[in-house]
Parts: sequence; C-alpha cells; structure tokens
Amino acid sequence: MIRHYSFALVFLLFSNFLVAGIDPLSIKLQDNQKLVQTFSADWKQEQSIHIAVLKNKDTKMYEVLPFLLDKAQNLQKLAALSLSQEPRIESLHFSNDLVTLLVTTKDGQEVLDFALDGSSSAKLELKDKFEDYKLKLRSDGVTHMINYEDNTLHIASIENSKSITTQDRPVTGRTADLLEELFKDNLQAIETMDFVDKGSISNAKAYLYDKVISFTKDDPKASSTAVVSVNLEETGPVSEVRVFNQDGIQKLKDYNSFLNPEQLLAISLSKESFKLDVLPIQNADEQSVTYDRVQLAKAEISSDLDEFISEASRSRNATTITTNATKEGAVLVTLSYVDKKAYQYNWWFHHWMFQNQMMWQQQMMQQNMNQMMQSVPTGFGPAAPGDAPFYDSDEEISFVLDASGVLKSATGVETTYAQIDQESYTESLKKVRSFSELSAAFLKEGYSYIYLDKDNDILELRFSNYN
Repeated sequence: MIRHYSFALVFLLFSNFLVAGIDPLSIKLQDNQKLVQTFSADWKQEQSIHIAVLKNKDTKMYEVLPFLLDKAQNLQKLAALSLSQEPRIESLHFSNDLVTLLVTTKDGQEVLDFALDGSSSAKLELKDKFEDYKLKLRSDGVTHMINYEDNTLHIASIENSKSITTQDRPVTGRTADLLEELFKDNLQAIETMDFVDKGSISNAKAYLYDKVISFTKDDPKASSTAVVSVNLEETGPVSEVRVFNQDGIQKLKDYNSFLNPEQLLAISLSKESFKLDVLPIQNADEQSVTYDRVQLAKAEISSDLDEFISEASRSRNATTITTNATKEGAVLVTLSYVDKKAYQYNWWFHHWMFQNQMMWQQQMMQQNMNQMMQSVPTGFGPAAPGDAPFYDSDEEISFVLDASGVLKSATGVETTYAQIDQESYTESLKKVRSFSELSAAFLKEGYSYIYLDKDNDILELRFSNYN
C-alpha cells in the first residue's frame, strides 16, 4: 500500500525544490493586478491544474490564469480568460485535449474550456439554467449535474462549452419515493476518480462508475441498503430498486456502506459485535460473504482491532468505509471512525482544496482569535481547511480482500491511487509565513502548489517530492 506521510519541518520544503526537476514558475504582478484566489486540482493523481484569479483594478474584470503540470511533469501556461464576476469553481474534468471547469458567479454558471496545449480557451454562459442541479458527478470527459423533482430525474451532461446534453428520466413506483427522500436528505457525491481515505457518514450517497450513476440509501435500523442504478446510455424510465439486506446485530451502534464497481460493502457494529458484509452487485448468482470480529482477528489485519471497535462504537463516533483497487486486482478496504458532529465527508476539500479564499482567511482569523471554538462545515461544496478535523492513521484499519474472499494484510500492497496524508503537507506549507492564497494538488510522485509570495507580490508555482 503506497502511503506518503510527512511531518517535515518547513526547511525541507525548500530542499525539495532543488530535487524536483521542475523549474518553479514566478510571475510578478502588475500594479493594477490583485490576486483574489487560487485553485488547484489533480486528475487521477497524474497531472494537475492550477488557476490564479486576478482582479484587474482598471477594467474591474477577473483574469483567470490556468497552468498545467502534465503527466511528464512539464509545466505549461494555458490560454487565459476574463470574467466579469469572480468565479467559484464547482467541478472540473479532463478530456483528451481540454480541461473543462464549471464555475458559478453572481450572474450564474459558466463553462470554461482550456486547451491542454495552451493554444486556446473558450467560455459559455449558462446563467441560471441549471441552478437547481445541486448534485455533481465527474468522470473522464464529462461532468454530470443532477436534479430531481416532479417524479423526474434531470441530468445535464457537460463535456465542454460546445457540447452539453440533457435528459429527463421519468421515475416510477417506489423508486420515485426513494429518490425524493434521497434528494431531500444529505445526498453526497462520492469521489470515484481518486481515493479519499475517510468515507462519507451520510445515509444518502451517489456514485458514478463508467456510464452508471448509483444512488444508495442506508437504513441502519433495518441493516439494509437500497440501490437505484441509472444507466446514462439508456433513456427509459427509472423504476428498479434493489435492496441488500444484512443480518442485523444486537444493540446496533452504527451501520454504513460503500459501493464500488463490483460490490456493496456494509459495516455493522456494536460494542460487542462487528460485521462486514460484501455483497456482489453485478452477478446475481454470486454469494455474499460476511466477516465477523473473530475472522478479522484471525486474519491478523490489525493488532488494535479490539480497541478500534471499542472506540468506533462510542456514541460520538461514526464509522466510515472506502475501497481502493490494488494493482493485483484485489480490493483494499479501509475502515475508520470520525467524530460525527465535527466531520463532513468532502472529496472537494480533500483533493481540490478550494473555496472562496476570502472565506478561508476570515475563518482562519476567527480560529486564531478563539482556538477553542470548533466550527462545523455545512452545506454543499468544499469545507474550509480550518474546519476540517485532522485524523491520524491510528483511527483506521486497512486490509486486502482478494478475489477469492481471503483477508490479507495491507502491508506493502500497491494501490491504483496512492494514499497521501495531504493534511500534513498542507500544514507544512501553511507554516511559510510569506505564502498567501495557497492551494495544492497531490500527485503520485509529489505535490504541486500555487501561492502568492506576499513579501514580493510574486505569483509562484512549485513542485515538491514527497519526503
């Protein structure tokens, strides 16, 4: 299992500049330019996009300056765009020749395209056409925006500024009631293009694998999960609900599930009992498998299993579960627990680290003024860094589930997506006092970041290797 954990001192950051092999980018801001925000995102941990938004004090326009660090670690400036209002980035995806962003301004939504070869850029104003489409799921070459009302699932698929398709899928039977409930609940988009080691604790989740959107609804009291799958290549009504039932345990404390392309994994626990159910979703003839506390102990996946179960079952905590494919075709399962009052799953923050930078600064100032006050992030969109509780590796257990159902240790296993302790690197960067408007993207071999050197008013983009 690939992990990158570091609590290095700040000077180690600068030693990394010398060995990264990438010349840092430095741009001196003009007198009429003010950096108002930065944005950084990785794509499959292979390449990163960094965006600086500058306000032109003369024209009052917002200049969007994008930079690409490609798979070969070549740094390239892309063609800039100008907007009349400051943007908030809502989604992003890569295609073969473009990186496409969906942004929101005071005037509504816009789609921004940047050619990866730096030759051109384009934009399209959507105004408020999809303002009610709160759920966003992304994959290769497309971002899907989704809304549900009047027994109809509305899907807008944005490939780029020149290609947007919509479909309205009628929903019938009990599926209509379930989707109504899901969209009124805390429905959360689950990241499937990367790995987030702390999963969602919401009972309502949405996943996108290939061309299929799956909505899941956990019912802890019944120890069951309902699944509604929507094939985007079809056009007919959505009418099927599959319910996966698990044998309940006594004095149930918590129940949670995670859907991967092949399986639904559900975890149930109490102070005395622990159970992991693995249920196939593609092959109806394949049998489900259940692992209890004794089986996990025999597999010797963790020396702290009893302590983990004891802590996870406390009333203040909630369990999370995620999976990560291994390079050998098995599945790495990660179980963890979080403070359910303070934690919010947010793949946007974990991997894109962007919200409104002014909000970030205000929250950090408030945190410094009152360090004992705890802020709880709410609503859709990224959580501010000051609001995200830090959890260390002692509060998680990882193990491998192979194709034959055998549990194995996760030690030394290589996964499709590297597991990176982003918080520690971010904390190190934030200790550099001259850095302002910082954002970072985390790749398999290192991390790239953009910031303003406020001492010299220079916009800089750098790459550092993991320690």
